[in-house]
Amino acid sequence: ATSYSALQLHLAVVPTGEIVVMRHYSSSAGALIKLVRFSANGVLDTSFGVNGIRSFNEPNFISTNFANAVEASSTGDIFVLGYASLPAITMRDLLSFKLLKFSPTGAVDTSFGENGILRSYFYGDGIQSVYPHRFTITNGNKVLVAGVVIRRGGNQIFIRKFGLNGVLEQGGEDPIGTDQTVDLST
Repeated sequence: ATSYSALQLHLAVVPTGEIVVMRHYSSSAGALIKLVRFSANGVLDTSFGVNGIRSFNEPNFISTNFANAVEASSTGDIFVLGYASLPAITMRDLLSFKLLKFSPTGAVDTSFGENGILRSYFYGDGIQSVYPHRFTITNGNKVLVAGVVIRRGGNQIFIRKFGLNGVLEQGGEDPIGTDQTVDLST
């Protein structure tokens, strides 16, 4: 059975003016993400995906997983942010979020992460869940992801920065280049 949550549509505007709308559905077979692209004047863009729609099934997203944000880069690539505990991993404190990358035509960018999916892992004692809330693509073409790590004893904000190629950026002068957390328990 497919689960339809209350109207949860997410949208992004491509630099050339096209509008991408994302919808997430979940079922026992995995998560289905649909991207629909419209021209700047609201007409369905049939050159995108198949007749304007790109459907993507991620079988490793279980029914409790969500795709919760969509953004477009300056080159027109489309990124989708999602989160999930990993059902194949038995260690409870290993959780992740995922970024999916699509080309401007709607094709999965298989050079990004592993077959178009970047998994960013969190390790540590007491981690119960990871919720990426927002992300943005900077003018310098960096992907910034912010969210909350739920831990026993308190929650922490995280920020992670990636290049458009999916590589986690560490070091350098930018303090966001490494995994930064802020304790929210007090």
